[in-house]
Amino acid sequence: MYTRSNEQSVSAGTDSAQVVLRYLAASNTGNRAAVMELLADEASFTLWGRLPVSGTTAGKRAIVESLMPGARKLFQPGTLQLRPLHLMVDGDYVVAEVHAQGISAAGVAYDTQYCMVFQVRDGQISAIREYMDTSYAESVLCPHL
Repeated sequence: MYTRSNEQSVSAGTDSAQVVLRYLAASNTGNRAAVMELLADEASFTLWGRLPVSGTTAGKRAIVESLMPGARKLFQPGTLQLRPLHLMVDGDYVVAEVHAQGISAAGVAYDTQYCMVFQVRDGQISAIREYMDTSYAESVLCPHL
């Protein structure tokens, strides 16, 4: 079970859901070692839009050493938090509705929801696809686009 800051909880009854919850928790704290353990070597992360980090990043090392720091640069240090609201599991897939909050590098509040689709195989994440309101993200995080 994952407890959010408002003391509500998201139940995670499967191993795949637990992997996703551990990934989100490690991402929130910037625990790169934990994220590396949770990602398969061939993992990919796809993010749509025109953000500097949009596109598909292949390989866990590239995700942890390039994509994640690039995304964090769009926010003031330590402010981005991803809180799962709902998890749905279907075989190897976990769909997470996530509440994202933070403060942009320019000092603007960021508050939106994502839908993240994880593929989990053998206890590791092999693919992440993140869906969001790209227009909102671009306007808050990269207003110069």
